[in-house]
Amino acid sequence: MKPTRTPLLLAFAAGLAMLAGCTGTNSAPSTGAATGSSSAAVAGDFQTQAMAAGREFSQCARQHNLPNFPDPVWQGGLSWPNVSKADLDVAGAACQDILRRLASIPQQVETPSAETLGHMRQFAACMREHGVADWPDPKADGTFPLLGTKYAGFAQFSGGDGIPQSVTDARGACIAFEVEWRIAAS
Repeated sequence: MKPTRTPLLLAFAAGLAMLAGCTGTNSAPSTGAATGSSSAAVAGDFQTQAMAAGREFSQCARQHNLPNFPDPVWQGGLSWPNVSKADLDVAGAACQDILRRLASIPQQVETPSAETLGHMRQFAACMREHGVADWPDPKADGTFPLLGTKYAGFAQFSGGDGIPQSVTDARGACIAFEVEWRIAAS
């Protein structure tokens, strides 16, 4: 199988086209209380947390019949270069608890421009018009408050768990508004 440099989210979301673009551009946890912290400091905290969990994931993979599974690298996000999708699938199945922990970290993206935030609001309105009545508007930071809701499957590293087909269909109908941004969950 051909090696890949694809971040783990994309490897596990293969076949789920709606998730292919669900990550933000600069994923980092939003600490909520730390509203005065710089985005660089928050990004550093996320990178540290994600790399630690990534190393734990690699160790788990090695313990589950993948003895040469490498430690991750940071390439704008958590990545395992030269690891085949098949090996990522095996590791993901064996180490789901680590992936769930990663999926529970709120995402943060660069603060969107007023125009982009307008497109995000149009997307939210479109989702509601297409049968997803409780789809939230985006927050000013460019994230959608989805963690802890039935739409938490949009969070990075979630693998799309539990997203109903009707929501996938609505997103497909509203994708025209998702141009310069991707869904990021908080």
